[in-house]
Amino acid sequence: MPASFSLLEAQTAFAEAVVRGPDAIVDGLFAGSYDHVIRGLKVHANTISHARLVALEETFPKTREALGHAAFNTLSRGYVEAGHGSAYSLDRVGLGFPHWLEWQGVAAEHAALARFEWVWLASYHANDVAPLSHADLATCDAAALLALRVSAHPAAHLLRDDGGLAETLGVTGAGGWILLVRPAAEVIAQGADEATAALFLAFSRGASIAEVAVDFMAQHPGCDFLATMTKLVTIGALSKEKMR
Repeated sequence: MPASFSLLEAQTAFAEAVVRGPDAIVDGLFAGSYDHVIRGLKVHANTISHARLVALEETFPKTREALGHAAFNTLSRGYVEAGHGSAYSLDRVGLGFPHWLEWQGVAAEHAALARFEWVWLASYHANDVAPLSHADLATCDAAALLALRVSAHPAAHLLRDDGGLAETLGVTGAGGWILLVRPAAEVIAQGADEATAALFLAFSRGASIAEVAVDFMAQHPGCDFLATMTKLVTIGALSKEKMR
């Protein structure tokens, strides 16, 4: 590495050259002839591109199967060649892929499946935090219970049941929503109705039970707050403190 470049400057310039091509090559960054440098960049770019394509296949196996391998490979190659995910590590390269599928006009059920697979990974890799339990609630008197601050568990994520997603996944009891939880080592997809989804979202920002209860009962006068919260606690969707 030439002495005129700091490590950060060289890394930044190298990344720019890989992403933007020969026109972005900074004078003095590489040793050797121009043709030699271009050949080296092409080899490096092809290696990185292949790694990203493999990462997409491993991140979205169900989507790949649903679309068909040929169609998936065409779409994933277009995603990579358009530069999407280039700023992320391989485990994050699929961040925008579900949206890319929508932009490319794929069927709604396939885009929904890709969103599910991405969120499933987020649930799987979330922080290992003990979920709020019925035993936790049983130790509180009335005042302490109302003051208890609760948030969504780091592994819990909510998805709309778009494109018949629940039917595709075999999730029963989905009233418009699917809730991903990880009560133990396994990520589980649970069906959720509008009230359950609304209560989960209310807790996702972190709030006391009293604060959420007042707003929830005002917005859902026909719904049993305690029964709905009990459901969320039972499936491990909540935690005592905000961890996101």
